Amino acid sequence: AGLFIWSFAPILIGLFDGNEAVVEEGAQLLRVMVLSFPAIAVALILSKAFAGASTTLPPMIAAALAHLVFQIPCAWLLSDWYGAIGAYIAMAAAFYVPAMLNAVLFWRIFGGHDQPQRT
Repeated sequence: AGLFIWSFAPILIGLFDGNEAVVEEGAQLLRVMVLSFPAIAVALILSKAFAGASTTLPPMIAAALAHLVFQIPCAWLLSDWYGAIGAYIAMAAAFYVPAMLNAVLFWRIFGGHDQPQRT
């Protein structure tokens, strides 16, 4: 899916708006955001695993940290340096923060325990 979206980004954006400037900027955003798709998948899967275990606080904290502590300052800084593409990079990179935090928290909370043997 990612390769398809990367390859056809201008066409996909063009489905929603025919303005050439919008298509160009939207395609640039889509091509950056496609790099975050694996992290989004990991973050979603682990947050749903936490929800299934009735433990919803860790993914909420991970998402809040990702967006408030990482994404906003990085978007501000990178947009000053690189313009809009810097903000897009910060948005994409921010999805890796909850993915990594959820993985670490999931392992610390649920992993590494000896499971009872079934007989």
